[in-house]
Amino acid sequence: MLHFAFVTCSSKPELAIDDWEVANELNSSGIQIQAVPWDGDPVDWTLFDGIILRSCWNYHLQPQKFIRWLDLLEKQRLRVFNPVTTLKSNLHKSYLLTLQQNGVRIPETQLISQGSSVNLHEIMKSRGWEKAVVKPAISATAWKTFVAHADDTHDEQSFQNNLLECDLLIQNFISEIESGELSLIFFQKEFSHAVIKKPKVGDFRVQDNFGGTIEPLNPPVGIVKQAQSILNHIAEPLLYARVDGLVVNHQFLLMELELIEPVLFFKQAPAAAQLFTKALLNL
Repeated sequence: MLHFAFVTCSSKPELAIDDWEVANELNSSGIQIQAVPWDGDPVDWTLFDGIILRSCWNYHLQPQKFIRWLDLLEKQRLRVFNPVTTLKSNLHKSYLLTLQQNGVRIPETQLISQGSSVNLHEIMKSRGWEKAVVKPAISATAWKTFVAHADDTHDEQSFQNNLLECDLLIQNFISEIESGELSLIFFQKEFSHAVIKKPKVGDFRVQDNFGGTIEPLNPPVGIVKQAQSILNHIAEPLLYARVDGLVVNHQFLLMELELIEPVLFFKQAPAAAQLFTKALLNL
């Protein structure tokens, strides 16, 4: 029997609830799954036939340690999904600007380097933004992410405090987020299923731990094609990918390309566990 690691984290070492179904499907297909924190006790990763990052949801708190761990896996020439080169390139959200340069639609975005002497409201004014989303360039689950308003001095202080610690992205606020963000899931770059995530009234964060809701979605074929075309910019093979975005004037606007540790919403699409298993066995 093949023995694969589902990589978790020390703060949540067990399998994520959403991964139970796919783990059971893999077990039925002759693949034993073991939850292993990436930052826990020392592990001989060479004992596994494959390493699949799933719920390592604290990597943004220790990004340099996480990169060193990825370097170790790469040095040992282990089978890692997604590939280590892909994981590293997806770690810093500057990848969004790289994709934009290659024709992918994203919100108007400005990257600010850690320690820069800049003023948030001056940037917003120069760009004509009344509202903007400010987020760390390495982050997860809306960590230290907030909406800034052009006339709020508290936002400026939060911006300056965060800028002392990390690179930041400033993005024009897209009002369509209030109607819901689409998450389209792909296995081996082929579409599997989708959900729509809606924030609670008065919020912009779609995650369920902030009161957001998640529902299955059957997106238009044109939107699926637009999302799938984004994956063509990734040269490496991908076991999984989650393409998050908004539909603005019938066009797909990329918010995040999740290639490291995204929830894949197996609970909302039970048949997806079989597609994941097939994709893994075909790689």
